Amino acid sequence: MQTHVEHSKGAAGILIEPLLNTTEAAAVLNVSKRTFQELAAERKFASIKFGRNVRFARADLERFIESHRSLPIGWKAGK
Repeated sequence: MQTHVEHSKGAAGILIEPLLNTTEAAAVLNVSKRTFQELAAERKFASIKFGRNVRFARADLERFIESHRSLPIGWKAGK
């Protein structure tokens, strides 16, 4: 299901995606909220903290996904 994401322009005119809370970020990784909290506590990806609120950038989560991607090997050991 695709949801509409509001973007805004920062002071330099750069397009900025909204930051995600823990529940939204867990959904991006398709893991439980608890699993996501454990990954965040282990600092597996960057976070932004505002007082007691912690937020996550979608780009950081996408980098995390890419860094854990394993490529398939062919039937004959990669040939």
